[in-house]
Amino acid sequence: KRRIMATICVVAIAVILIFVAWMMTIGNISATLNDDSLSIDATLMHEDVDYGDITYVEIRTDMDYGDRVGGLGNSKVLTGNFRNDEFGKYRLAVWKDVNGCIVVHTTGKTVVFNLESMNTTRAIYEDLLERIDDASMVSIQKPDLYHLHTTI
Repeated sequence: KRRIMATICVVAIAVILIFVAWMMTIGNISATLNDDSLSIDATLMHEDVDYGDITYVEIRTDMDYGDRVGGLGNSKVLTGNFRNDEFGKYRLAVWKDVNGCIVVHTTGKTVVFNLESMNTTRAIYEDLLERIDDASMVSIQKPDLYHLHTTI
């Protein structure tokens, strides 16, 4: 009887360790520019942003992602609902080893994402700019009143 219980415990521990190892290495992020919206698909997160709802877009390398409220955070990606001092509650989908992201401000939410490299992130950023009508809502790494207001 003890041998059977010991075997069951060893198998259970092995299954748990394999599951934890798997969870620490899963993750994927992709973004698609549709006719009328930006679609971000990530592990445990999906977000559609209509171009007409976008008020401001920027590319950043100085992000403080803050704390995860719900979602996934492992050695590869951060995805889901996050909270920081700058945006409050917002949606995040980033590769941890990419030093930069796109911040999309809308009338009701903020979405932050990047792709597998800074080159692909910049490419989709530039494509996104082409799809947005009002070029005045765009900034590349410049301080603005929004950021100054939220840091004071």
